[in-house]
Amino acid sequence: MNNVFDINADPESFASPTEKLIWARTKLAIHKAQIAECEARKATGELVEVSLVRKQADAAGRAIRDAILALPDRVASMLVGRTEREIVVELRRECAALLNTVANEFAPPETDK
Repeated sequence: MNNVFDINADPESFASPTEKLIWARTKLAIHKAQIAECEARKATGELVEVSLVRKQADAAGRAIRDAILALPDRVASMLVGRTEREIVVELRRECAALLNTVANEFAPPETDK
């Protein structure tokens, strides 16, 4: 019996039932270790579910869209009677404030790393 074998090999490629059994037990042990590692990473927050990330990304996208679409209505009255330069300065200030608000709202949590 070969002491080293490819864990990804076809189990039918082994010559004896003993090799197949060793292969199966080794493969099972590796999978259990991988599952345990994933569970540990999930418990520490290092690994998250894709569906949760998609929901949060969707919520962030909608919040950003809504904030941007609300900007003209919010600043229109403030710009009446101003010069073009004053309008540009005010729009830049409002855009920067909006982007900072959005960035702070959706900033990732602090980590210990």
